Amino acid sequence: MANYTKYDAERVRLVGPEHDELVYCGRIDDTDREAPVFVQPGSFVRMSFSGSGWVRAVVVNRRRWHDSWVGALVDQTQYRRKIERDNVPEEVVLAEGLDRDLEHEVTFFKRMDQCHEFTFLGFLLERGARVEKARKLPRKKIEFYGDSVTAGEVAEAVDYMRSLDPPHNGEFNNAYFSFAWATARKLHARAHIVAQGGIALLDGTGYYEPCPQSGQTAMNLQEGVSGSARTEPGVQEGRQGKTEPEGQEGRQEQPETHLQQGRISQPETTWGRCGTVGMESCFDRVYFYPEDGQGGELSLAASGGADGVSRMQPRMERWNFARYTPHVVVVAIGQNDAHPEDIMRQDYRGAKAEEWRAHYKAWIQELRRIYPRAWIVLTTTILYHHPGWDRSIGRVCAELNDPRIVHFLFEETGRGTPGHVRVSEAMNMALELAGFIEGLSDRVWED
Repeated sequence: MANYTKYDAERVRLVGPEHDELVYCGRIDDTDREAPVFVQPGSFVRMSFSGSGWVRAVVVNRRRWHDSWVGALVDQTQYRRKIERDNVPEEVVLAEGLDRDLEHEVTFFKRMDQCHEFTFLGFLLERGARVEKARKLPRKKIEFYGDSVTAGEVAEAVDYMRSLDPPHNGEFNNAYFSFAWATARKLHARAHIVAQGGIALLDGTGYYEPCPQSGQTAMNLQEGVSGSARTEPGVQEGRQGKTEPEGQEGRQEQPETHLQQGRISQPETTWGRCGTVGMESCFDRVYFYPEDGQGGELSLAASGGADGVSRMQPRMERWNFARYTPHVVVVAIGQNDAHPEDIMRQDYRGAKAEEWRAHYKAWIQELRRIYPRAWIVLTTTILYHHPGWDRSIGRVCAELNDPRIVHFLFEETGRGTPGHVRVSEAMNMALELAGFIEGLSDRVWED
């Protein structure tokens, strides 16, 4: 992508994405370092500067559903900004009225999951402004895998505590107020959040359908919220805080994971085929959305199989796990798995339940292979779900018999709310989880 040039160079300074003093954090597609793509919730870029009374970000947005909202932390104040246009560069005002004589810090972050993605083309400042050395990322590293709760979906609907979600178009979604990012802040750790509303473990289950059928949006769910964990919606709340960014490390080729090599069989609906997609198919990717990346429209292959199902060209940007090695991995999957069939409620000891546990176990073993020294915390959230899912996770944890793979239950696991987790609820979850992690060992954060 060409550099952004549509600004008055006599009055405005462009700080390009590749500037040495910018700090990045998250699973970001930086194949083109002059145009990194922000995909996963909570990903961010940070800059410190002085000599400018305002700061803007230049982005090219690709929207799939919902309005597209981004976040900015400028000094101690958090702002929510809407991206108005798709597929063209847009200058997003992050803050104005700043004292030019002071040094300021801006953290520009992705509030939402893959309901949209944006390409970052740089920051704009007043001409003559100076870019200062940004605050370093914390040494401690944590990684989260999860669904809409981990992504902070509808977190800011604070008037709907312990209630179903209100009608919304994404304005309440904020990864900053997810229990995941809040846990990382409490632990003074950087975080990679790999999460998508509606996602379950297995392909063919859950609600996340990256290939809409006949005009549907990808999250056209019966529950009425993009990516909840049952037929009841969720909620949101609050706004204010601080952020820990992080850099981009190494860049080696990654071999296929054992899951991709066929170590476990896949259900009928598989990656690259229309239907719901599970975490086991895309946990190792930057994008969970198989499309050509050239805009907001899905790219369906003209030829379908004998079954008449349309197929997509998958985006092949797999994540290089060598770039980020967490001390702690938190896995919060197992709630959306009750759709379309609550197999744990129906028959906990049945063949389908056993198959789910086998897939879950294989995935956790794969994470262990990738991260041989990390602590791996298995959990779900306080969103309503049948306790059979947590019992299954506990059973798998016991079978693995690995002292660094542990099972954690929140005080209100599975019974806290029928809707999404609001800000105060997420903060309570973060307190519980951070305390549990700190109590694991005095060597948790050893490299």
